[in-house]
Amino acid sequence: MFVRFAARVRDRDSLVREGIFIVAYRLYENGDLAAFERAHLEECIGWFEANLKVPHAYARARERAIYWFNASAQSHVRKMWDLVWIVERHDVSISLVTTREPGVIVYEDEHQVAAEPWLDLRRRLN
Repeated sequence: MFVRFAARVRDRDSLVREGIFIVAYRLYENGDLAAFERAHLEECIGWFEANLKVPHAYARARERAIYWFNASAQSHVRKMWDLVWIVERHDVSISLVTTREPGVIVYEDEHQVAAEPWLDLRRRLN
């Protein structure tokens, strides 16, 4: 089982709903965060930088690939709820999406996969 945290806004590259990291970084870059939210977001991002591998260049270059956590990556999924808290304070609704078949996997490690969704999955994720 794989899990993903997604907003309602559709990403123009992957054609599915934007992932929470994209939304969180946009809030950070736009300066829309209170000082305590900014500090909390920086702590969260620092935690993920220390505890989540950056996929190799091939996976990052795949415009339609979307990222999913393995359901077994419980500490990562728990930490995502901190990001949900920050983002939803800014009226962005985040949904937890699950699937057993994320698409064609172009990257995988012990915590996550990057997959290009099949057309039918892309429709369900929108």
